[in-house]
Amino acid sequence: TKNDVLTSIKNFKAINPNGEVILIGHSQGGDNIIELLKENKDVSVDLIAIFDTQEAKTYVDIKDIPIIMGIDDNNVYGNVRNAINFYQTTEAIGGETLDFKSNKTKGYNVKSPGSNHRSIDNDVAPYLYKTLNLYLNLAKDDGFSLDYLLKTLKKEIEDHEKFDPTKSGSDNVLDANSNKGSKTGKSRSE
Repeated sequence: TKNDVLTSIKNFKAINPNGEVILIGHSQGGDNIIELLKENKDVSVDLIAIFDTQEAKTYVDIKDIPIIMGIDDNNVYGNVRNAINFYQTTEAIGGETLDFKSNKTKGYNVKSPGSNHRSIDNDVAPYLYKTLNLYLNLAKDDGFSLDYLLKTLKKEIEDHEKFDPTKSGSDNVLDANSNKGSKTGKSRSE
């Protein structure tokens, strides 16, 4: 729960005041991180990495007219030093971008071409892992900032010709009968 995460952050910082806090979440888990930090602006984190955030929504059907009820609030405030949000546009679920409300936050929205809601974390994780490993083990000693590495990561994913998440083996979230790894559904930008 959000309270468990909050308690873990506070306990970690009490023992390790200079320790870096990195939170990673997919879908509703990403939304929970954003809510937690919005509700607790006294808690600061070094990085949030969000994979295809999805607000909790209720779908109501009144006389064959679907109505979506939910609050769309993806605001990230100054208690977040760095933020990277990976999103896809091949499915109706997910695909949200973050709004960075403070110039204290270095934030990036990165479209993951070809990913779907179920595959995006597996598609992008190796790139994120490499970036975090560089930052935590090498870059700080060499003067590289996390912001520089996140910019590089964004470019690598968005421009990489070999980036083909359709080989992930993940089903389309809206079609349980879809072929694994296929890009199904229309892009919301079409």
